[in-house]
Amino acid sequence: MALRGLVKDYLVENILTTKPEYDVLTVLKTVVTGIDQLPVIDNKGQLVGMITWQDISEKVILKGKNPKRVKVRSIMKTELTTLSPRDSIKKALNLVTKGKFALPVVESKRLVGLLSFMDVLKSYLETVDTSLD
Repeated sequence: MALRGLVKDYLVENILTTKPEYDVLTVLKTVVTGIDQLPVIDNKGQLVGMITWQDISEKVILKGKNPKRVKVRSIMKTELTTLSPRDSIKKALNLVTKGKFALPVVESKRLVGLLSFMDVLKSYLETVDTSLD
């Protein structure tokens, strides 16, 4: 049984993002709603980084820094693993099983969505369900 489909078939397009120039307090208000990572985009919609709850915890809160004075650009990750909408869901599965729980999906340098572990699991369940018919 082979996984079928492409990343574009399962990605989430309407996602929250942040900007590099925003302060961490602004991001923290979003993170407490249950979103544990945010893509960071520039004014052209290009992905320039990711910021996670772990980044905020380790680099701001645990160091006693004022989140209003720390900019997203100073703590965001810039070395990112990304997917293309045309990548196979099998490639996505290989990445999420290596600890990448949500992957930004980029086309022509612009962020077009996110693909999470749960999105990949959905594709797997659809494959299993079809193969049992």
